[in-house]
Amino acid sequence: ILLVGAFLRFYNYPFRYSLGEETVRDAVIGIEGARQFQFPLTGSFSSLGPFTFGPWYAYQIIIFYLIFPFVYSPWLYLSIISVFYIFIIYKIGKILGGDWLGVISAFLAAVSPAQIISATHLTSHNNTNLFAALAIWIFLILVNKQKSNWWSFILGLVIGIGMNLHFQMGGLLILPVILLLYKRKYVNFISIASGVFVSFIPMLIFEMNNHWFTTRNIFFYITEGKNAIYVPNRWLFYVRDFWPSFWADALGIPIWLAWGIMTAFLIFFIWSYRRKKLSIGVVLLFIAFLFNFILLRYYWGPRFFGYLNFLRPFVFIFTAY
Repeated sequence: ILLVGAFLRFYNYPFRYSLGEETVRDAVIGIEGARQFQFPLTGSFSSLGPFTFGPWYAYQIIIFYLIFPFVYSPWLYLSIISVFYIFIIYKIGKILGGDWLGVISAFLAAVSPAQIISATHLTSHNNTNLFAALAIWIFLILVNKQKSNWWSFILGLVIGIGMNLHFQMGGLLILPVILLLYKRKYVNFISIASGVFVSFIPMLIFEMNNHWFTTRNIFFYITEGKNAIYVPNRWLFYVRDFWPSFWADALGIPIWLAWGIMTAFLIFFIWSYRRKKLSIGVVLLFIAFLFNFILLRYYWGPRFFGYLNFLRPFVFIFTAY
């Protein structure tokens, strides 16, 4: 499956990687950052308003270019971690339901058109794929096993880096909350919070030296700027149109089939729950998904599929399940 995933991502590669305005900009930042050995304190601007993301996207490109000084290193890095993403999805599925669930989940991730496209399109939100999968994997490990506080710290660091890449990954902050309520270990929660804080230190330094530029503008957007755009937002549109379309886009299938898969999963989930055949990992992951399902309903901006990469692991796992 890994070989299939690698083939679909690298076949005819020189004619497939993107050379758009944003992608070239990001590549140049990474390459010049490596050549001059300069690490920025902030990242690129958001399309929503005058505020920036964090610098961890640039750090990854810079470090990879230092190891492999090749002009197309940024694109290669994105494609390599996309293959690694398949393996992490397998590990998640294996924890939840054994080898078969892992293999089916990995296959869906390997052949997903959305994942294949994101493997060659160099943008920060496509970089979130790996960190979303890593966060869910580490979360499930902490649910099922007794681990040191360093594992909790790494979970926080992974989620924090993902939020630096794109703020919408903040929806996965529900994972530490669920872990706290389930395990009731406050030391682990503090370790996770410490990891998140460490990931934001570069942005904090930038903010403290630039009149809190991003903080002020995010607050302005939340209070006033969002009113500049009207997006039709009803539960009917959200459930009937958005989610089947998102599910179909992730799997590369017709919308009617996505409707069928979603319905079948809900029926099977309820049936398994009533018969007490659900593992605690599946239940907690479903709670995390349900939280993001409701949270996203009340998001006032356009719901662009590419910005919601952090939700695709749920699609692959639940479909396989």
